[in-house]
Amino acid sequence: IKAPHTKGVAAEFTGMFDIFNKEKRMYVELLPRMYETINHQFGPSYLPCSKENVLVLLDMKEEGYEMAKRHQQLDFYHCAFVLSTIAKYHASSVSILKKDPTFIKNIGRELVYSNENPLGQQMKGWAEPILNIVAEILRKMDGCEKFGELLSSKRDVWEYLVESFKVREDRLNVLNHGDFWVNNMLFKYN
Repeated sequence: IKAPHTKGVAAEFTGMFDIFNKEKRMYVELLPRMYETINHQFGPSYLPCSKENVLVLLDMKEEGYEMAKRHQQLDFYHCAFVLSTIAKYHASSVSILKKDPTFIKNIGRELVYSNENPLGQQMKGWAEPILNIVAEILRKMDGCEKFGELLSSKRDVWEYLVESFKVREDRLNVLNHGDFWVNNMLFKYN
C-alpha cells in the first residue's frame, strides 16, 4: 500500500512534481499495456481502491518474490536477468510509442535531467559537486585515473546529461525506468 507523503521536504518535493499520481499512472495504465504488448509482468498488479490518494498493489512476497540484499552486489546471473528484463521494458515502450505516441510522450516526460523545470535546476545543483567528488576519487584509484580525468575534462557534464535525455525524433527512444536500483528489483527463485 502506498500513499503520498503529507509532511516535510518529501511531501513538498513529490507534490511539486505530482510524483505520486505519475507513479499511479504507471501501475494503472502503463504496466498493463506493457503486459498486453509482450506478455511480461514488470511489476505488481494494481488493485482498485475507493480511498483517494492510495495505491494498493499485489503483495509480490505472497507470489514468492524477494528483494536482493542491497549491500551485496548482484552476481553475473542476476545482472544478466535484470538487463534482459529492462531490455523487454524498453522494447515494449517502443511498441506502445508506435501505437500511441501521445501516451508515451506524456507519461515519459523527463523531470530530472531538464533545465526547463525547478526539479532539474535543483538536481543540477546537487549533481555538479557530486560529479566533481567522483572525478577526484577516480583520479586516486588504481586503474581508474583516466576516468577521473575524463570526467574532470567535461566542462559541463550536466548539459551533456540534459542533451542525452532529450527525446530525439531521429533516434530510437525508449521509456526510462526512472528509479532503477536494487531495492526496486524483485527475484523469484525455484
